This record gives sequence, structure tokens and C-alpha cells, in this order.
Amino acid sequence: MLNWFKDPSQKLLKWKQDHKNTCELHLLDFNRHQFRKSSNVIHLERKGPKLQVIDLLPHSKEIIFEGDEANFILKTDEWKNEAKHLIEEHFKNKINEFTSFAKEHIPDQGDPANEFKAQEWLKTSLIVLNNALDAKTNEQTIQTTIFIGQKENRFEIRVIIYNLDLAFNYDAKMKALVVTCFNKKDAAEFNYSKPDLEAVFQVNAFSVIDSAIELVRKISIKILEEV
Repeated sequence: MLNWFKDPSQKLLKWKQDHKNTCELHLLDFNRHQFRKSSNVIHLERKGPKLQVIDLLPHSKEIIFEGDEANFILKTDEWKNEAKHLIEEHFKNKINEFTSFAKEHIPDQGDPANEFKAQEWLKTSLIVLNNALDAKTNEQTIQTTIFIGQKENRFEIRVIIYNLDLAFNYDAKMKALVVTCFNKKDAAEFNYSKPDLEAVFQVNAFSVIDSAIELVRKISIKILEEV
């Protein structure tokens, strides 16, 4: 069999061409789990008909690509720029799909009073989270998992970071955004028996979606600052 693209940079170009919109679920993990027996690995997964994994190792300046069709390692002096590009590409299409999915199922009703109360609670939690991200020192690290993908009639953005587990589910049948938040506070593990917030947004669905997208963007930036 012909050995295509011995140069890893050419393999990377082919990888990008082959994996633009082929996956249903996207996941990022940073420091919540260990990969490659190393800390600070940015772990990306794209799961569709086939699983593709990208591990970005800041210490060795390597990017490891694994999948059914390609396995290779790229070592580059432009590691940080490549990491930024891969994270953006990893989420950009999924976020666009999420917003398009919501726009295909526009809400036709809602409860403005209850939505306002829930949105104020959510805003307060996000302000506290953003302040924690902004106050992070070089000695501190982020631990986060971000998931974006479609499950049956729902499209989900889920962010686990620090003491929060936030899920933004757009439900096509309900024509609504369902938000759940668990706050483990000082506990070692999350207690998933009862959420701290469970709210349905219709009138304000798209402004809450914007908040979720902005949160993903900010966390991505903070990860790159750390590595």
C-alpha cells in the first residue's frame, strides 16, 4: 500500500480535510482526567461513526492524532497556535449546529417571570465563575470537561468546571432550552439527586444560549493561557 504523506504536517492537512463535519459528539477534557500519564494534556474527542482522538501535550510540543484512518504525531514549534486552531475547529461547527438546531425549533410560548428569576440565578453563578477564572494565578490550574453534541431530540452543551456542572439542553419537542446546574460546593463529588437549578427557557432561550457559548469560549482561552 502506498504510504501517503510521510511528512506529519501534510498528514495534519489531510486529517483536517477528512474530519470537518463527520462527528456527532465533541468532548474536551483538561486536567479532570489523566491522559498520556501526564498533566496539562488537552484531550479532544470526536465521536461519530468512528472515534477520533487528539491529545495536545504542551511540555513536549507534540500533538498525537489517533483514529481508524490515521495515527501520527506532529511535533511543532507552533504548538500553541496549532492548539488554538484545533480547539476552535473542534467546537465551532458543533456550536453552529447547536444554534441552527434551536432556530429550527423556535419557542412559541414561555413564562417570562419564572424565566427572569432563573436567568438571574444563572447570571450570578456565571459571574462568580468568571471572576474565579479571571483571578486564576499561574500556580493554579483549571479542571474542566466540555461536551457538545446531539442526543435524540436534544442538543446539549455541558460544562463541568470547578464546583459546577452546567447542562444546556435544547429540546426540539418542547421548543425550549432546559438548563440544569449542580453545585457541589465544598463536597468531594457532585450529588446528582437534586439540581441546584432546573429551569426551562423559551422567551429568553437564545440569550442563555449566548451565555453558554461565551462560557465555552472563555474556558478555551484560559486553557491556552495555562499551557
